[in-house]
Amino acid sequence: MGGLLYIDPFSGASGDMFVGALLDLGVPLAAVRRELAKVDFGGYRIGTTRVMRGSVSGTLFDVEVAGAGGRTRSGDRRQRSSGENGRGDKPGRDPGRGHKHGDEDGSEGGRERSHGHGRAHGHNQDQGHDHEHGQGHEYGHEHGHGSAYQRGNGHEDERGHGQGRDPGHEHRSWTEIERLIKRSGLSEFVRRKSLEAFERLAEVEARIHGIGRGEVRFHEVGATDSLVDIIGTFAAIEALEPDEIMCGPVTLGSGTVRCDHGELPVPAPATIGLMRGIPIRPTDREGELTTPTGALLISSLASRFGPIPAMTVEKIGYGAGHRDDPGFPNVLRMVLGRRTALGTGTADSVVEMTANVDDSTPETLGFLHERLAAAGALDVFLRPVTMKKGRLGVEITVLCPEGAAGDVAAALFAETTTFGIRFCRKERLTLSRRSARVRTRFGTVRVKIGEMGGRVISVSPEYEDCRLLATKKNVPLRRVYSVALAAAGREIPGLGEE
Repeated sequence: MGGLLYIDPFSGASGDMFVGALLDLGVPLAAVRRELAKVDFGGYRIGTTRVMRGSVSGTLFDVEVAGAGGRTRSGDRRQRSSGENGRGDKPGRDPGRGHKHGDEDGSEGGRERSHGHGRAHGHNQDQGHDHEHGQGHEYGHEHGHGSAYQRGNGHEDERGHGQGRDPGHEHRSWTEIERLIKRSGLSEFVRRKSLEAFERLAEVEARIHGIGRGEVRFHEVGATDSLVDIIGTFAAIEALEPDEIMCGPVTLGSGTVRCDHGELPVPAPATIGLMRGIPIRPTDREGELTTPTGALLISSLASRFGPIPAMTVEKIGYGAGHRDDPGFPNVLRMVLGRRTALGTGTADSVVEMTANVDDSTPETLGFLHERLAAAGALDVFLRPVTMKKGRLGVEITVLCPEGAAGDVAAALFAETTTFGIRFCRKERLTLSRRSARVRTRFGTVRVKIGEMGGRVISVSPEYEDCRLLATKKNVPLRRVYSVALAAAGREIPGLGEE
């Protein structure tokens, strides 16, 4: 599908909200189901329901895990209210009531139960059997708004009731999850992104608890439903195929929550640990709005952060959370579109970093260029400056994407003696870029082509290609360069046309 995917976590983010928003954008549930069927999770079913959160309608993605209580969910998978425990129950409340349809839905932290199972509402149930790869039962529940449930590839009975265990709250280690994913038949993209995400989380958890990465055991995030959310999100992203993913400031929440580690502040340690280098938005709303799973997916997917850029909106998706807070839409919004081409180019934003040094040699500054480029810098330039006490120095300016700002700053500190870096966000206009190859009497040369509104504006031969040919043919570099430009004028349609 391509284009820019903008994630807007104005009300926080969780795993189920991610999958729900992507499905709401138009990703087929069947595409997510097919990829999830390649992993041996055990017994579970997935489904979607159209719900209201405040005044906004969105898609609720639900996972039903086989267990002693029938329907189970991990506390991390959805947002918890302030003071709520890891299973989403209020202190003193009977946890078993959370699986009944008669519970009060409007309370803070309450789940949407009015469309949960179907059979408790008197709806007609159309049950079909579809055995993909010899396993997996699918069920359709008639709700008038479309809800489809699937059983996973375990061996529990059709209704998902296990034998006295609670797999929805299993604690899996990093090595167990790594083995599970590596042994699966997941696509290369989904497998790679899933492994990278859990490895990042394992490193964060290891730092928090002062243990080795191999000793980390995931609690809520290691539960089956959270695994379904994470891998399901990457499967949906693969189906959507955006060219770029950007995220706005993240609302984390406030207060405290109770989990397997006791009472913790909001944001939870794992959540804030995953937010390094990511802008956050303050809020007075109490409760856990962004869960560790939500933070993990944001940090794993977005390459840029900031306000929504100039773009042409094509689709909007809302993923509903299980909390239904009165007066505020508890949804994760995603916007799919194309960057807007203005009259003078394409709108974009970058981070500009500046630092002054007065004791660097030309050789170290040349090496700095290489390190900054490797860290993600788009451009690096130097200016001579006169510093205090008349000392001659150099002003280093770096342009980089917002997602690379942390790595670029680290390279600046490591390779220079500066004690501080100034930075700001800059808007810019760029030509659309593509590359082509042109044939010359010296050989083939790649050229960069800049376009605006479909019209070729600029062509530039690649220096490395010209340098290699000049060396090979023993001719001046400028001759190869001019011959390549002439070839581009002949071979590239539209070049030079008014």
